Amino acid sequence: MTLRRSLVLAVVGTAAASVAVPGTASAAAPVSRTLTSCNGAQLQQAVAQVNSNSGGGSVKLKRGCTYRLTQADPAGTPNGFTQITNSSGVTIQGNGATIKRDSASKFRFFEVLSGGVLTLDHVTLTNGHAASPANAAVGGAVWLHGGQVTISRSCLKRNTADLEGGALDNDSSLMTVTDSTVEDNSVVHRATSPFGAFGGGLASAAGATTVFNNSSITKNTVVSKGADRSAGGGIEVDLSTVRLNRSLVSHNRVTGPDARGGGIVSQNGSLATLDHTKVIDNKVTGSVAALGGGIYNDSTLELTDSPVGADSQGNSAKGDGGPGQGGGIFNGGIGTATLTRSPVQFNRASGTPGDGGGIFNSSAPGNVTLTDSPVRKNRPSDCVNVIGC
Repeated sequence: MTLRRSLVLAVVGTAAASVAVPGTASAAAPVSRTLTSCNGAQLQQAVAQVNSNSGGGSVKLKRGCTYRLTQADPAGTPNGFTQITNSSGVTIQGNGATIKRDSASKFRFFEVLSGGVLTLDHVTLTNGHAASPANAAVGGAVWLHGGQVTISRSCLKRNTADLEGGALDNDSSLMTVTDSTVEDNSVVHRATSPFGAFGGGLASAAGATTVFNNSSITKNTVVSKGADRSAGGGIEVDLSTVRLNRSLVSHNRVTGPDARGGGIVSQNGSLATLDHTKVIDNKVTGSVAALGGGIYNDSTLELTDSPVGADSQGNSAKGDGGPGQGGGIFNGGIGTATLTRSPVQFNRASGTPGDGGGIFNSSAPGNVTLTDSPVRKNRPSDCVNVIGC
């Protein structure tokens, strides 16, 4: 477990210990709340009511509304809504409505604790901000640790975290995202922070499993203003699992001294599985090193029918004063990468030196396996240390 995760999980333990989970001795029927106005405070109250009912229930938003949260609930806490602890489930039926933080105070929207179940359907979450140190600075929109989150037909955009997970942070739990967009979220590491910046769209760790179905992770950014690592412009997978099915990872960016994985980072014993998923036009820029414009992997990476780079939409690794390696994929450490019918094309690596425009394998030959997966039209070279390339 990394140092940053040790800190986060320590905060998790403190938060969980302070919350009383509703009892289950006398189960109640689910309740339903239908909102007829666009009042943010009424929405906060309705979510709290459903969460406190042992049978859970749903909150139906008014179509077309923007619910502006002018303070956290309760005021002074790091969340826009009460912590979700209800094992029967809290469902937000968005009807296309938007929930927006409209306050000088910084808070995310949802924190789901152990046993809690949250479902978000057809809703937009925007302008959430998980700031340090009060709320562990993770998950600008949703922080899941110990429960379960299902997101469908939704959009998470322009949310921010000071440490990791610009939109979503999943620790040791199950999160499923379907027919949704994770767009234009960010993580910015301040020079005074002792940690790096990770996962512009999603950060996951501690045995978590996150599944994306028919979804896009696009235009997210990770920026380090200090000397520490910045990684995973779209997705960071740390000691956990991510599965992407018929999805898109594109136009994500990582900038910092030690910058890795413009689109995806899979590290520390993780598993990243991509099926019919495109990884295109992601970029990593580093003043000391830039590794893996599309994907950085030191764990297990499996691609099936998933192109990395395309004509005019290649990924890139740009070293400004240091090496730029693996414009498409950087495979390092003890990482293994298996590509099946997954071309790696039109990617670029530049720097001092710049090498492995398609795939840079720093491990022993054989750790990258290509099956019907051409590596071509990359610059300045297609492969480094890859058998059959």
